[in-house]
Amino acid sequence: MNRFYAWWLVKTGKAIDIWSKSKYPAYMLSNLHDSIFIFDEVECHCMEGFLQSLKHQDEGKQRQICKLRGIDAKRMSSSDWQKDQIVWWKGKAIKRQSNDFMKLITEAYAALYQQNQYFREALLATKGKRLLHSRGKKDPHETILTEKEFCTILTELRDNDRSIGKGNSFIIYDIAMHQEFMNKDNNSILEYLDKLGRDRRIYSEKRKGLGPFLTQYDFYIYATEKELVLVLVDLGCKDGKAKKGKLTFDLSFTCELFRNRLLRLTKNVPHIYGVLVTADIASDYEAMQHVWETLDIHVKCNVKGLEKLSLPINTDENHPLAFPMMLLYEAEFTEDDYANAKFGLAVGAMDYLLE
Repeated sequence: MNRFYAWWLVKTGKAIDIWSKSKYPAYMLSNLHDSIFIFDEVECHCMEGFLQSLKHQDEGKQRQICKLRGIDAKRMSSSDWQKDQIVWWKGKAIKRQSNDFMKLITEAYAALYQQNQYFREALLATKGKRLLHSRGKKDPHETILTEKEFCTILTELRDNDRSIGKGNSFIIYDIAMHQEFMNKDNNSILEYLDKLGRDRRIYSEKRKGLGPFLTQYDFYIYATEKELVLVLVDLGCKDGKAKKGKLTFDLSFTCELFRNRLLRLTKNVPHIYGVLVTADIASDYEAMQHVWETLDIHVKCNVKGLEKLSLPINTDENHPLAFPMMLLYEAEFTEDDYANAKFGLAVGAMDYLLE
C-alpha cells in the first residue's frame, strides 16, 4: 500500500498501520515485538523469530532462531528458499504457495493470540479500524509473509474474537491443569509438576510460605489466564490426622483468600485451587478426600522424594502473567477478604452435606 495513503487513513482514524516504531497498539502487533508463546512445542520469543526460522532446514537452528528477539531474529533472514519456494518446519518441507503453509502460519498467530494477553488486548483495541502494514512486501515469492496475508490473519483473529475458551479451531492449546491434577496418582504427581515447570506457557514460581497460616511450608505456584494452582509441599507430620486435616483446611482457606483478593484487583478471576503433596500415608485422608475436592483441594499422599525436591520453574519477567502475579502478592488481605473466604468455605461444605 502507498505509504502516503496509509498515513492519511491513520491520520483520519480509519486504520492502524502496524510498525515496531508506531504508537500503541500498532507497535505491539509488530512481528518484532517481544511476545512469548509456544507453538508446536517450540518456544518463540517473537513472531519474527518463528517466521525467519521457516527459512532454515535444520531443526536445531530453527529452535535457536525462534528464541531470538526483535532485530536479532530479523537478521536471520535468508533468500535461499526463494529459488525453489520451499520452507521448512520441524523437518518437513512446505511449499510457500500452498494451503499447508497458510494453515501453519495462521495456527502460529492463533497460538500467539491465545497465549499472550498483551498481544490479544492490543489486537482487540483495533476493532472497527482497518489493519495495514505499509512497510510490508506484496510478492509472496519474495517474502515469507505479505502485507495482505499478515493483515488478513490478524483481522480474522480480531473480528472473530477466537480467544480462550471459545472452543474453535484457533484454540491450539488447552491447558487443563485442574483435570490433570485429579487424574495424577501419588507416583506420577512429581513428574507432572516437573512438566508444568518446563512449560513456557505457564508462569510458575517457588515461594516460602503463603497466606497468614502457611508460612513455614514450601509452595510451587502455577498460573495461566484460566487457572491458579497453589501446591503445598509437606514433608510429613507426626501430630496425627487432626493436624493434617487442619493443614488441608488452611490450604483451602488460603485459596479462598487469594480468590477474594483477585476479585478486588481484576474482573477476570481464574479458577483457584490447592494441591497438598505430602509424604504422609494416604489412610489419613481417604475418608475426607471427597470433602476436600468439593472445596477445590487435591491431596496426594505418600509421595516419595520430597526431602530433596527441586522442581523447575518459569519466572520469566517477560511472561504476560509475571506482573499480575507480583501485584497479587503485594496486595494486603482485608477484613472483607477473610469474611468472604469464610463464607466461601461454608458454602462449599454445605454443598457437600446436601449432596
